[in-house]
Amino acid sequence: QKANKRTNHRDYSYPLTSPNNTSHYCLIIQNMLANKVITAAKAMSKLGPQVRCLSTHGDMTVHKLQDIFEQYRIENYAQETPSRFRKEICQAATSRDGQVASDGLFRVIHNIGASDRVTMEELETVCEELGDTSPNHTPAMPVDKMMEILQNKI
Repeated sequence: QKANKRTNHRDYSYPLTSPNNTSHYCLIIQNMLANKVITAAKAMSKLGPQVRCLSTHGDMTVHKLQDIFEQYRIENYAQETPSRFRKEICQAATSRDGQVASDGLFRVIHNIGASDRVTMEELETVCEELGDTSPNHTPAMPVDKMMEILQNKI
């Protein structure tokens, strides 16, 4: 380190490159970025299970379903609590295996008079993306996913 003659301060600046041509500043930045990545990874691990993303088509269908069921709730369940309405819809759409299959969901939508607003193919897409194929090869999703749709959490 060189001493400055006027102020008696030392010059602590580092050369841009070390003898082996590696930048000291690059090493500092790499360490800082590595610490940020580790911090971000720790934060992500606290979030819990990963959420499955919907396709654009699936997302549009979910919004259609939310609109359909919200309109029906306002018109026909005004005196009931929203949670009671959600439970009844889920119960009506749930099949014997405890899943909400696309055909059960379509039956409920048909019964409330909204079958012209959503197709069976759209419901199958949502059930496939949020769940899996049930033992009888019908696309189905867990009841909690249907509840999330009705709660506008998806």
